Amino acid sequence: MTKPSSVAGRTINLELQILVRTLKESHLWRGDLRKNPDVENSGYQRLTEINNRNFHVISEADLQRLEMVAASKDAWLVAYCAMIIIANPGVRGCELKRLRLKDVDLKGRGITIA
Repeated sequence: MTKPSSVAGRTINLELQILVRTLKESHLWRGDLRKNPDVENSGYQRLTEINNRNFHVISEADLQRLEMVAASKDAWLVAYCAMIIIANPGVRGCELKRLRLKDVDLKGRGITIA
């Protein structure tokens, strides 16, 4: 069986890992993917994961321009706030997505990232 070209090896590896973990937690897992003496050629090998992250760092001038444009319309308030938070070092997109209003301290001018 071959994987579709539109699905990355990492996606398949992670989904299989979730499936195995779910089966183990349900006490339904009875094997090891890497070796099964009852099945010929049953050794599982993870698919190759290609690190293809093409990105660039935004310049200070572009960041200031982005901030000015995002602040120019009330309808863009959420995008503006997200941009301000994520522009600070150490805040990742997944952390921003989990951020809730209770994590924001307006008086203390801080946020709690869990």
